[in-house]
Formats: sequence, C-alpha cells, structure tokens
Amino acid sequence: MEMFQTDKYVKPYTKYPVRVNLNERIYLQIRTAVNYNNLVLFLENCHATLSSNPKDKYNYTVIRNG
Repeated sequence: MEMFQTDKYVKPYTKYPVRVNLNERIYLQIRTAVNYNNLVLFLENCHATLSSNPKDKYNYTVIRNG
C-alpha cells in the first residue's frame, strides 16, 4: 500500500507518519505482490492507528463497507 500526495497518484509520500486532518482526503494505492490476470481488489474496510499495532484501541475508520 502506498499513500500519495494528490489524486494524480504520481508522487508518493516517503516519510511517515503522514499527518492529516479529519475529513481531509487521502489517496491510497493497493496492489498485489504478484500480477494476476483478471484479479480485482475490493477494499471493504480500512482503519488507521497511531501506532504500528493494528489492534491499537485508538483507531480511525478510513473505509467502512466499501
């Protein structure tokens, strides 16, 4: 997964963490490690945490029921 600076998906962020404001748009790109023909990814749910722990009690929903 990469996070980009604009909706043009040209320049990814290179330094993390990236700080954003609530309700600010973010631009994420999700890819598989291997290229499969006719494979479509559908991201249903996504959340961000303040730490590297995905189960951190402080988390923010980015996508719900995509």
